[in-house]
Amino acid sequence: MTQAEADTARLRRINETILRYTTVAVVIIDRSYRIVSINPAARRLLGVRDIAYDQDFLHTVRGVPYHEVRKAIDTTFREHTTMHLAELELDSPAEGSVRYVNLTVTDMHVENGGKELAVITAHDITEQVQFRKRLETIQIEHAEMANEMGIANKRFSTMNKELQDANEELQAANEELMLTQEELQATNEEFEATNEELQATNEELETNNEELQATNEELQTTNDELTSR
Repeated sequence: MTQAEADTARLRRINETILRYTTVAVVIIDRSYRIVSINPAARRLLGVRDIAYDQDFLHTVRGVPYHEVRKAIDTTFREHTTMHLAELELDSPAEGSVRYVNLTVTDMHVENGGKELAVITAHDITEQVQFRKRLETIQIEHAEMANEMGIANKRFSTMNKELQDANEELQAANEELMLTQEELQATNEEFEATNEELQATNEELETNNEELQATNEELQTTNDELTSR
């Protein structure tokens, strides 16, 4: 066994011993993306069923966004820095669901001449993301309902204004009708007064006519008497 193989075997034993019971998914890979060590939490979260040692991490993990993760790994090895991938979506066709993880790729310090390694840690945030998405959906629905209610309220306000205007117009028309009725009533009263006056005048004329007729009869009588004499 070469020194590199011995170091890898020791690293695997340490990882299996220390990280066996942690809930954080931990994977150690080399510069060629091969899995050097992987703990049980990582196997469960990332869907790794077999031993997977020396397998390509990018092709072994199910549903991983290949180009995005590979770019983060390459940047970590090249710049010896830590890369964070937030809310990484892992598609799982077998389970028919989508999982979300926060993935971190960190350069692993090794002795001079040792193999370049990187530590990948993953945290399952599926429940948090799903809760946030449900909350966002509810907020969108509430916003749509509020918008619809605002439109309906505006429409009702417009209808109320139209009804109020129509009521005012009807009230004005009713007042005009009442004025017209009062005017007609006054005119009718005037006609009645005029009729009464005409009737009184007619009665006076009849009286005068009777008086003239009596006078005429008296004159006729007088005339007859004068004629007889």
